[in-house]
Amino acid sequence: MAKTKARGAVLTVAAGTPHPDFKDIDDIDHGNLKGAAVVLMTTSQARDVALATLRQAGAATVVPVAAGDSDAAEAALAHLRTTAGSRAGPSMSLIRAARSCAATIPEDTFGEMGPAIDQMARLSGAPAEFVAGWVLSTASALISGRFRVYVRPEFEVAPIIWTASVGDASTNKSPAGSIVLKPIHAIEREFRRHHDLDAKNAAAAGGKADVPPARRVLVANASIEALQHIVAGERRAMLAGYDELSDWFNSLRRYSKSATGDRGSWLAAHNGFPLTIDRRNLKEPLRIDHWGVALAGGIPPSVLASLVDSAELESGDGLDVRLFYFMPPPPPIVARPNDGDEAGTVLWAKVVERLFVWRNQAAPEAALKFTPAAREKFESWRVDLLNSARRLGDVDAWTGKLPGAVARVCGVLAALDAAVAGRDEPKQIDVTVLTRAAAFIDVVSRHRQKVQLARGVGSTERLTAELAGYILRYKVLALDTFEARRGVVPGIRTDRALRQVLNELDAAGWLEEAIPLRRDEPLPPIVHIRKAVFEVTHG
Repeated sequence: MAKTKARGAVLTVAAGTPHPDFKDIDDIDHGNLKGAAVVLMTTSQARDVALATLRQAGAATVVPVAAGDSDAAEAALAHLRTTAGSRAGPSMSLIRAARSCAATIPEDTFGEMGPAIDQMARLSGAPAEFVAGWVLSTASALISGRFRVYVRPEFEVAPIIWTASVGDASTNKSPAGSIVLKPIHAIEREFRRHHDLDAKNAAAAGGKADVPPARRVLVANASIEALQHIVAGERRAMLAGYDELSDWFNSLRRYSKSATGDRGSWLAAHNGFPLTIDRRNLKEPLRIDHWGVALAGGIPPSVLASLVDSAELESGDGLDVRLFYFMPPPPPIVARPNDGDEAGTVLWAKVVERLFVWRNQAAPEAALKFTPAAREKFESWRVDLLNSARRLGDVDAWTGKLPGAVARVCGVLAALDAAVAGRDEPKQIDVTVLTRAAAFIDVVSRHRQKVQLARGVGSTERLTAELAGYILRYKVLALDTFEARRGVVPGIRTDRALRQVLNELDAAGWLEEAIPLRRDEPLPPIVHIRKAVFEVTHG
């Protein structure tokens, strides 16, 4: 950096288009710095005169530093380059990115079941996404085997859904599962009561009568062989519900000595096809009319990352892309329960009861068909999706499975709509249901992106968009920097990462005050968000 003269030197950053220009202050012409931000290197004795000169020249921002302090000047210049023009208004590009990251499940996704999900979320203190995931998987287990989604010939799917609630400890993953499973546990208690009564009567009759096993809906920590026998007896899909999905991942190899463990059997269980099993210890083949298992559970981000490191999750067989991940930021802590929230659990219990009635019917598997209009819209969307991904060179496994994922969600939503309304079994899937399912899968895709951040270090731009999305979602006017490093956004765990992201927010015009650039300067405990951010967002 050049030496300064007596009165001082100026490093210029023009507003809007940052570019440095080192000049002696005596060479500054009046008016040629209009709207610019500059760094002034000068002695304390000459500072007042130099400031006046720069103001007359039209400078909008002047940052004075001591003459000869090159480090301070470079730091100030870097900051001005980053923040030039930011105070004119919040960056619309970041607002658009933040809106995408802040996206929540659309209010109409679950129809009349939506308010009940919100109520159960408030009652359990969990994010609505966690409750919604458990509702989807549970409902899919109850209807799969009774219904199959029919799009067109050679395109049929079982409405089996796997969901994973991703969050650190104390994000209420377990309460979300518990509140959804309450009516399922009640059903299983009734099954056991009937079984115990049958066993008692058989014993009273001399123990000669065969007592069939108790019926089941919910399983956990079962070997694949035991699970296959249960599903064969039920002739319907089962729900594998795990408080910790790490137990499920561990079980994939626990009971098998093969190189791939039980992964192949579980992948088949996601499809719900008929299955015939031949084993030496079986007197006759085990025939399963509907080999289907829905899955739900919670898992911390750190465990997901370790599964990726060990290649347990992503091994190329598609296990990972069958999971719907939900990784919302932790909701604000509020007093609960709220008045009226119990109505959600009451409605959900009635829905489960109705779905269970349909499940118990002896009728063969029924086809839930797309209406002609819905099928046309679905095919148009599918072709556009895959062609767009191909042009961008982004046809990954997740994108390839999106059409099937949408079809599965359509089947569950159609069943939930009918059950909530007290109607007969659903017969078709219309455009309204399809539109809701597609919008929901778009949100699931964004949560998958969040999980990708948790698995590794994300770009500063992506992390900034995620934090901005959190700010928009919860209307955060005062951001606690300590809490911001505690899991608000996956990937922001260190002071350095947070500092980089906050400087990006400052550059985009989101912050009321500048963020210290030097690492030895502590971050402020509270960072204030400009109200203009929310005014633009809602404008």
